Amino acid sequence: MEDEVAPDRGTKVTRFVCGFIFFGGIALLFIGTHFASLSCKALLLSASSVGLVAGLLAMRLGDSFWLKAKEWLP
Repeated sequence: MEDEVAPDRGTKVTRFVCGFIFFGGIALLFIGTHFASLSCKALLLSASSVGLVAGLLAMRLGDSFWLKAKEWLP
């Protein structure tokens, strides 16, 4: 098994932003449609929290995160 090279800063930023936007957007749509009684601040805070966690996981785990996410999504 080959040793993997640690990702550089640009790769980490790209992974974080993609995870944040993708899962934050999904959370925004899901929470916005299913919990219409939430205020705008609560909606943005909850979607941002989901996006932050997903972004950090995507940055840390890399491609294995996206392979697992593919299993979760329909």
